[in-house]
Amino acid sequence: MNIAYKAYNFFLTGFFFIFFPPFWLYTRLTGRYRDGINQRLGFYPKSLVNRISGSPRIWLHAASVGEVSAAVAIIESLERLMPHGAIILSTTTEHGQALARDKLQSKATCVYAPIDFIVSVRKALSTIRPDILVCLETEIWPNWLFEARRMGVRLALANGRISVRSIKGYLKIRGLIREALRQVESFSMIREADAQRLMVLGVPREKIVVNGNAKYDLLLPMADPSIKGKIEKFYNLNENIPVFVAGSTRGSEHEIVVDVYEKILETLPETLLIPSYHGTAAFGKSPPHKRYGYKARVFMPIQNRY
Repeated sequence: MNIAYKAYNFFLTGFFFIFFPPFWLYTRLTGRYRDGINQRLGFYPKSLVNRISGSPRIWLHAASVGEVSAAVAIIESLERLMPHGAIILSTTTEHGQALARDKLQSKATCVYAPIDFIVSVRKALSTIRPDILVCLETEIWPNWLFEARRMGVRLALANGRISVRSIKGYLKIRGLIREALRQVESFSMIREADAQRLMVLGVPREKIVVNGNAKYDLLLPMADPSIKGKIEKFYNLNENIPVFVAGSTRGSEHEIVVDVYEKILETLPETLLIPSYHGTAAFGKSPPHKRYGYKARVFMPIQNRY
């Protein structure tokens, strides 16, 4: 076990014993953050654990609302592939927990994730006893990964993404992150750029696949075929007209969109640009399309026009 991991646990243990007692007192006095505090320490009620039945036991961890959306899509696929499996979904935030319970109900056992304190992680893993642990997006917690691997749990990262900002932070603690990621058997990343950044952190290419964003899988069953016809009529489109949609642009993004649009026009001159400006930018004194010399028809939100 490398020195970076030992140092991580040394400082984390000190941090826990210094700050947790006053935090616990704060929750008791104010009532804030009380929901799930025992679970965050790794203690799950027996009644909840007894509801987990089936094999294999697959534990997915989603930090908050955004990750939960991806988790829901993955869980629906797992239900089809492994109808007799048991699904556990953990979240870090209260909003994420509320969404998970609302969306999944009886499809998964929803719990709060333990903090990455080694004692809490060990207690949680030994109580839930997962066969597989899947962390979503950028949830890289060293103690989770080391302890799960030590207990024989198979590990994966799904719907993974690593931003430019994130990798700068990871590179500052490269020794710890590289060793933590070494415990993971498989990585499913959203984009090739995410895969490349993961390789910079020392993950072999053969462990990585690029599968896109699982959140979009959740949208497919919600698609309404009639909307296509309405949009074509609204914008006077036909199947031969290419369309470039730029959603919720703001600030310097307007210039980027225009630069890209002008490059597209060089090869596809009939392309229609549909920008969706953030806020009220389109209705100000100097809307973006006028600043860049384009004529435009400005509409209120589309849903009000159908």
